[in-house]
Amino acid sequence: MDAYIEPFNNAFERSMDRADPRVSSLFLMGSIKGIIFVLIAYLLMIHYGLKYMKGRKPYSATRFVLLYDLLMVVSNAYIVYECIAVALNERYSFMCQKVDYSSNANALRLVRAIWLFHVSKVVECLDTFFFIIRGRTHLVTWLHVYHHCTMIPLTWAGVKWVAGGELFQPVAVNSSVHVIMYSYYALAALGPQWRKYLWWKRYLTLIQMFQFTYGMLYSCISLCIQCSFQKPVYGLNLFYEGSLFLLFYKYYRQSYHKPKGEKALKTADNNQSEENAKLD
Repeated sequence: MDAYIEPFNNAFERSMDRADPRVSSLFLMGSIKGIIFVLIAYLLMIHYGLKYMKGRKPYSATRFVLLYDLLMVVSNAYIVYECIAVALNERYSFMCQKVDYSSNANALRLVRAIWLFHVSKVVECLDTFFFIIRGRTHLVTWLHVYHHCTMIPLTWAGVKWVAGGELFQPVAVNSSVHVIMYSYYALAALGPQWRKYLWWKRYLTLIQMFQFTYGMLYSCISLCIQCSFQKPVYGLNLFYEGSLFLLFYKYYRQSYHKPKGEKALKTADNNQSEENAKLD
């Protein structure tokens, strides 16, 4: 068995030797063990949380959810601002912008923004926690869990090896989408009297699908031209964005293209559950 495992261990150690030394002191970035712990804790929270809430009355937690949503709006808006500010200050190219591994002030500023983006993905595990304690366990879907369990290690790897360059783009785009999403969720948390202002929920999924389409096209173009940015990143992003697009498309079809008879039967349930359905 060791003979099969050793090549992977050696490859991982070599990759760690090439990691960005500027991020090693940041929270969760010193070792991969921290991320493994987060993922295990997340899955255990789902397993035991669902078990604990079975047969119990759901908690309200409205104020906590509203505060959480507002904090996510502010933090994501800050990340967008930092990414755009650095890109403008340094006159970054729209395509193929290489990573600046120096201690330049703007380079370090972008490192912090991308690291905060990763931390926000860890914090977003609270989405699942609130689903469970509020009795919305039907929203803890394969899509939901898959997205959280993959974004955490992928963003960790982004910070560890390529914290800079054109990574500002997907970080800024994704954070912009999250500003819109969590603004919606904050309004939904205010109560049913705000429901008439939430007619645009279905467009959140369309915005996300557009984001994935943009990411796939950008990766395809970048793979076809000579870029100084790391090509394996484009390949991985193309595969990942594609998987998310398919899963979100399936969700969209199931949620908004049902037969009329089925829609009528489920209208009351959908009005309640979809208000706070967090997909991302």
